[in-house]
Amino acid sequence: MLVAALVDSGPDGDRAESALREGFLAGPELALAEASNILRRLEQAGEISRLQANSSHRDLTRLDIELFPIAPSADRVWELRGP
Repeated sequence: MLVAALVDSGPDGDRAESALREGFLAGPELALAEASNILRRLEQAGEISRLQANSSHRDLTRLDIELFPIAPSADRVWELRGP
């Protein structure tokens, strides 16, 4: 949802951007690294320009997101990986 809000100019991006504006943002501390990696891959694949990637990354780092440590939930995340 973070990346969609930052780079998608269609209906999905509009919904994601609206959700970010309206709600309290919280997520695991890895969220910024994961979103940054997605932006990097989109740029490398030619799906977004370098300018858009840089702008989106800057916007990402300026979002007011409460980040929480992943360590306490890491075992549960691993358990949820599937059969």
